[in-house]
Amino acid sequence: MASLLTGQLINYSDLVREAGVTAATAQRFVNYLDMSYQTLQLQPWTRNKVKRLTKSAKLHYLDPGIQRAIIGKRGGMSGNEYESAIVAEIFKQARNLNFSCTFYHLRTVDGREIDLLIETEKGYIAIEIKMSGRIERTDARHIDGLSGILDKPLVKSFILSNDNAVKSLEEG
Repeated sequence: MASLLTGQLINYSDLVREAGVTAATAQRFVNYLDMSYQTLQLQPWTRNKVKRLTKSAKLHYLDPGIQRAIIGKRGGMSGNEYESAIVAEIFKQARNLNFSCTFYHLRTVDGREIDLLIETEKGYIAIEIKMSGRIERTDARHIDGLSGILDKPLVKSFILSNDNAVKSLEEG
């Protein structure tokens, strides 16, 4: 089902059409995947007073192998699969350590997107996930100015990638 691909916004209209079920059944099905720890519905961050944000949850499979088996995929990971694997690992580690935080994704209508926004008591940690083997300053463009949107301080921001070099792209 294309509507339940990992690392993408959940589109219930497409899911209803593809699966031939009611909207309530589709939502229940996705909730069952969450309850059985197969997926994580990464809710959108929506406290923006300007209301410029996407309001759809993003689906991440917690086990990339299960997701690939479901869709019968072989070969290398796609960018969305890579993103989901990173989100899943951070989510599992935070839960294992009893780290008090809430996970979101952020997407504005003008195209700014933060793959993982972690809310802590002190503020937010923004994580941009890139499968690329080489990170440049332009890869941080969605993080630029992010603190002006958020309702708490941006404590730290990261780009996680396949780049072997650790780089400081700017202060913070």
